[in-house]
Amino acid sequence: MARDCECGTAWDCALMQTLFSPRTETILSNLVAQKKPGHALLFYGPKNALLSHVLHFTTSAFNQIPILDQLQSDPLVTLENQTDIVLVRSEKSIPIDEIRNIHERIKYGPHQAPFLILVIPECDRLTTQAANAFLKCLEEPPKGVLFLLSTNQIQEVLPTIKSRCKTLYIS
Repeated sequence: MARDCECGTAWDCALMQTLFSPRTETILSNLVAQKKPGHALLFYGPKNALLSHVLHFTTSAFNQIPILDQLQSDPLVTLENQTDIVLVRSEKSIPIDEIRNIHERIKYGPHQAPFLILVIPECDRLTTQAANAFLKCLEEPPKGVLFLLSTNQIQEVLPTIKSRCKTLYIS
């Protein structure tokens, strides 16, 4: 059974320190401390399971929600019922209709938390049409919206999406 981490913030948690390289930890710590994350972070690395934990910790840090001090099989489950978090999941591909729904949902920004965070694990699953529609969201993000994306196939992500995100490698 996972429980809340008693270490204060995501950046103090020993578990978090095992997931991030020192460089990535420094970059993210600075972004959280400044409360100015930019508008899009793209995490990439060899393991999807590890990337899910990275998305969980990052989302928890920016929106100041409790983090877990134990790894579980799907850490993103804890984010699904949060008011200002939109989690996009798909078994095969992410269609353009999903992106249209997201665009409608994020246009007003956050309701309660510091950020409305759009989390797209395995963003390489965006169809070509969906990726092009998602570019509009990235190019004109509403105030207070943060996009967190991850992939273990960075070469499959459109170069225009990569160019609009701060990319961070997770080993």
